[in-house]
Amino acid sequence: MTNMEKLTVRFPVDLLEDLQDIVLRKGYRNLSDAIRYAVVEFVERNRPGKPRVIEVELPDGIIAMMKDLIDMKLYTDYNSIVERAVEVFIETRIKEIREYLNEVDEIKLQILKRIATNTYHDGKNR
Repeated sequence: MTNMEKLTVRFPVDLLEDLQDIVLRKGYRNLSDAIRYAVVEFVERNRPGKPRVIEVELPDGIIAMMKDLIDMKLYTDYNSIVERAVEVFIETRIKEIREYLNEVDEIKLQILKRIATNTYHDGKNR
């Protein structure tokens, strides 16, 4: 058995009631197991060098579509779907932004050329 230390934690009554409800709904053996799981998850997420975990709430329709992708064996889990979706979104946005900035640079260049040809002709302002 793993060497463990005992820790006492105080919770507001309403939070404790919510925790007990979660224990019943999610099937934890007891309140201590649920809290232990949450603390372990918290520590794992915040260890240096670990990938950042971002929680996202998605509509039921999106979750259903993701489940379909998993059922069709196109993806193995929800995380891989979200990772790919975010990757594609970011790549697309970066490409769009670069194209936009190139267009802006081209417009600036055209404006500067017009200013140069109209402002300095024979050394006089037009």
